[in-house]
Amino acid sequence: SNPWPVEEYRNLMKQGTSLALGTANEETDSLNAFVLSQIAVDTADILMIATSPQHQRQGLAKTILRSLIKRLGERGVERITLDVAADNEAAIALYRAMEFAIDGRRPKYYRQGKNRVDAILMSRPVTGLPQP
Repeated sequence: SNPWPVEEYRNLMKQGTSLALGTANEETDSLNAFVLSQIAVDTADILMIATSPQHQRQGLAKTILRSLIKRLGERGVERITLDVAADNEAAIALYRAMEFAIDGRRPKYYRQGKNRVDAILMSRPVTGLPQP
């Protein structure tokens, strides 16, 4: 509902501290799903994950998260963090299935129209957990 300006993506990618993965539809030259993370020393923060509406509930988000975890491990990342809107039940279920644990809460962090929604803080180690 609040898309990032294209320039934000460009700036992140220029910094060399981000990793973006996605799946594409070659026929339409569009993304089906993607994940964007930023690495700081041994921790990566998932900044955004999205699946196009027509490709939701097909396991694409889980697939790209698995790939992200593997790739981050190859880069020496030890922990992955993220925050998610408390009312985004589908995303929270996905992260729990991917072995993310709840670490805390930021009250009224997200703005959704005139309302504010808490952010749920989650994290997981890159290694040491069974592959989800």
